[in-house]
Amino acid sequence: MAAADGMADKILLNFSITKLEDMIGKGNVWYTLHYRKYFDKYVVAYLIGRSPQPLEKNGVHLVSLGTGYPVVDILLSPWRVYRLSKTFHATHFVSADLVLAWWHSWLVRFHPHRPRAIHRARSR
Repeated sequence: MAAADGMADKILLNFSITKLEDMIGKGNVWYTLHYRKYFDKYVVAYLIGRSPQPLEKNGVHLVSLGTGYPVVDILLSPWRVYRLSKTFHATHFVSADLVLAWWHSWLVRFHPHRPRAIHRARSR
């Protein structure tokens, strides 16, 4: 994949333990469209909950990776995030989950074309 200017596409993968069906119920699933100003494609992975059909609008993809069993979903999330990052060829990743982001993303860090973290925790 390449952008029109010859540079590689910038693809952001955002993962969260929020449920896609809850976000659909609230009616604000497209609040992230502003990320398209900075990235060619934006993928939001919801790691728990049931798996409704993926949604796509203007380069924003909403994907539920859950099975309906939260403990199983959390345990399997590193492999699911890794597989999704390979599927979409993610170049960057971010998560608002401060407690479990290290768990969800540890396997992605071993990918040969590892996506870059947007924000990193820094120790002093």
